[in-house]
Amino acid sequence: MVTGIVVPNRIDVPAITARPGELLDAATVHEGLGWLAPESIFESFNCLTTDAVPVWPCPAITLAAPVQSASSTATTGGTIPAGTYRFVVTAINGSGETIKSNEVSQVTTGATSRITVNWAAVPNATGYRIYGTNGASGSQANYYEASGAAVSLILSSWPGAGVQSGTPPTANTAATHATKTFEVPGWNDGVRFAVYGGTKCKGIGSDMARAQSEVERVFVANESVGVERALMTMRLVGGGAFPATTDLTPAGSTLTPAEGLAYLEAYMAGNYAGVPTIHVGRGVGSLLMTQNAAERNGNLFFSKQGSKIASGGGYANPNLAPGGAAAAVGQSWMYATGEVVIARGDVISQASLDQTTNEQIVLAERAYVAAVDCLVVAIKVGQDINPAATL
Repeated sequence: MVTGIVVPNRIDVPAITARPGELLDAATVHEGLGWLAPESIFESFNCLTTDAVPVWPCPAITLAAPVQSASSTATTGGTIPAGTYRFVVTAINGSGETIKSNEVSQVTTGATSRITVNWAAVPNATGYRIYGTNGASGSQANYYEASGAAVSLILSSWPGAGVQSGTPPTANTAATHATKTFEVPGWNDGVRFAVYGGTKCKGIGSDMARAQSEVERVFVANESVGVERALMTMRLVGGGAFPATTDLTPAGSTLTPAEGLAYLEAYMAGNYAGVPTIHVGRGVGSLLMTQNAAERNGNLFFSKQGSKIASGGGYANPNLAPGGAAAAVGQSWMYATGEVVIARGDVISQASLDQTTNEQIVLAERAYVAAVDCLVVAIKVGQDINPAATL
């Protein structure tokens, strides 16, 4: 009687669950892609910036008088006769008019001259008045009007069409109030991609339905890595359809991950109204914990100040700098964004048996649309926890 090792028909694999701190734990996830457009998927109010005025009510601000630069003349193109012409300029708004600028004189010759008067723009001015005379200095008694965007006026005739009677004021009555800048919410474009995974094994003694179920289970547990890779390569590095990513790395500094996290959180505190999401490779996430800068709460990973941290393998493989270059040896890149919103479709799995090789092939994949709220910033830290790429 021949005895040997008894091989069971199958070996049960321990259940795999999603790992804590990964992107899909830190993101807002919507199931089903049907309702979600591939672009401009949500309107954000979280990039509202706030400011302050010195006192309340807002203090009045008086417009500054314009400053003239040298005028110029041409001997053709007009009908201005020879003489000496003197100009001053004032700025106006809804409240009144400023005092006059410095006086500039211009000498013309012949009988076909034209004159160009020039001045510097005055913030908050809605228009300008250009007073002129061909008499003595300070005797301006006629003026022309120009729009608030103008910084020059060309006179082809004298006194010319549109001239009005009036002398420059002796007191500044052009008061305004501090300008408050309001921001328009922006639409956040999404990126479209798919994540897939599969297995190929001998079909002897294997149950096709069970193999398909197991592949789907493992795919769901590991899909965050694929989503992280897509976000890193398609969105975080910036460029293309998206704004350039802001690099916060201070010149000449070598930062630890804890210091990099501090820079990212400090920037986001002044530029984002929501809770930021920090994106780091798994190794950097471990360093944040050993440096007492982050902690777990169940399956979620947070900084000490409450920022959500997505710490996953997809950010380290590959780990890219803003612009898309690979991280240098001895360095890693950390990113901070606004809220991450991910919509995903159903898991689609297919199974087949290659009867020529008796190999069982199972493939699982899912489609996604992912968007990042408002802004993306990055910082370089001087610790390399990036494994060699496997894809």
